[in-house]
Amino acid sequence: MRNIVTILLICILGLLDLSAKEKIVQKSGSMPSWVKKMEQGTITASAKGETLDAAKDKCMSDIRHQIISSIAVNVTASENFKTSQITSNEVMSAMTQYDSNVNTNSAYLPFLTGISVDRVKDFYWEKYYDKEKDSYHYIYHMQYPFTQEDRLAWTAEFIEYDNTQYNKLKQLKENFKTFTDVAYISAAVSQLHELLNYFFDSVRKAEVETAIKDYVTSASRITIHPVKQERGLIIYHLLMDGRKMFFSKKPHVKSGSAYEINVVQNPDNTYTITYNSEMCTQMDDNSIEVSHILEGRRVKNVFYFTVDRK
Repeated sequence: MRNIVTILLICILGLLDLSAKEKIVQKSGSMPSWVKKMEQGTITASAKGETLDAAKDKCMSDIRHQIISSIAVNVTASENFKTSQITSNEVMSAMTQYDSNVNTNSAYLPFLTGISVDRVKDFYWEKYYDKEKDSYHYIYHMQYPFTQEDRLAWTAEFIEYDNTQYNKLKQLKENFKTFTDVAYISAAVSQLHELLNYFFDSVRKAEVETAIKDYVTSASRITIHPVKQERGLIIYHLLMDGRKMFFSKKPHVKSGSAYEINVVQNPDNTYTITYNSEMCTQMDDNSIEVSHILEGRRVKNVFYFTVDRK
């Protein structure tokens, strides 16, 4: 019995000692019931900080984390994502990344910009004095509205945006089979890099990287293909995988013997080169070199012509 009394006295003295070290010196009002009890349609957070603003900011950060986590779980539980093998951790990591760069990435997840201190439903704080450390700190409690309707709406918003991005990828992959404008290569690569920055799972990132490689290397398959050639005339077009390609810039043309060289780009995406070879002899280098700079790569063809014996 004496031992029990001794233990109780030690515990009481310990609590008294703890309370003597820290005491409340100020508070925002009466402690609301939600501090100790969760209310439906809301989430709560508590945080400690050296200043009131620091404690409040930590609460806001925790609120955002809870919302992002909840939506991530909802997203990966939906039918849209079950076949994508995307985990809630990947979704949450992506949302957290976008949220931490709201100014530049708010277009990705617009609802994240709506999570702000302006929407806080209620708050309560206490200021403590730590006698042992001779310092003050704050404990901040925050209640934030987050209903099931919010969760479902924001989940749907995320999925809709994600589907839009994936549809862009599918369209770019489809366009790779049909595009006929050389300038589209750099435009497509630029769009694909944006998608690469957006996608947060390894499966779709790999898809984008493959598509980028396909577009980048496609320029190396473009050739200068002759359509018609006779003395004084060359007609050709750019060809890739059997498709006639359009390129807005005229080629660079040079010859060691021909002169009065003229290049015309025709409406049907062919090029017509006319030249004068009247003064050329068999001893000359009777050729015309045609080259284009396509996506940083130089493609060329040399057209030879014959002259009368002199």
